[in-house]
Amino acid sequence: MKILIPLLILLLHATASAAVQKCDDGIAIQASALIATINTWTHLHQFYEKYLSCDDGYVAEGVSEKVTVMLAEDWSSLNELEPFQRADPMFEKFILHHVDATVPTDRLTSIWKQADTQCPPTLIKFCQQLKASAITQ
Repeated sequence: MKILIPLLILLLHATASAAVQKCDDGIAIQASALIATINTWTHLHQFYEKYLSCDDGYVAEGVSEKVTVMLAEDWSSLNELEPFQRADPMFEKFILHHVDATVPTDRLTSIWKQADTQCPPTLIKFCQQLKASAITQ
């Protein structure tokens, strides 16, 4: 039994590690190409689930561009984000992380204004965090 428990722990760790895709150059290129096709929160969540390990460098800049364009230019779709936030709180952090200084200031200003004046009642906390992210950049 003393040997069985460490073996089970090792097996569980190996299984969990295999589920997270490592980001090599080929996968980063795939991720980067896919960013252009993201046009809904569902697509973004699917990207997040598959390519989170690639969220660095030029891939992260592309995600920041896409996230902030979606927020600034398609604010009315924000309600579609709510189920993902409830089911996966780390996804919300992922979005907030991408409201950053790599995008134009006027877009951040637009996001801040919409979060301040047009926030859906069920997303007040998220809008407050969004405003904080947009203003500190």
